[in-house]
Amino acid sequence: MFVSALEDATRFGFMMAEPGPLGEWHPTPVAQYMIVVSGEIEVTVSDGTKRRFAVGQTLLLADQTGNGHYTEIVSEEPVVVAVVHLPG
Repeated sequence: MFVSALEDATRFGFMMAEPGPLGEWHPTPVAQYMIVVSGEIEVTVSDGTKRRFAVGQTLLLADQTGNGHYTEIVSEEPVVVAVVHLPG
């Protein structure tokens, strides 16, 4: 069995959003992991790179400065993500 190094976390919760754009371009307020529980999201970063994340995939948001990122819910159903804030 493989177990990764454990990291400290400061907060944990869930977020649900309906299909479509999720706000405007923005930096993340804190470094955080997002784990997709249902649905699918597409994240665009400041250099134009786009990536899709589906159920079971994890992304690390660490773009706390600059333009940040843009997120769109691309699944037909709402997306649910588990959010884990990391210490600053």
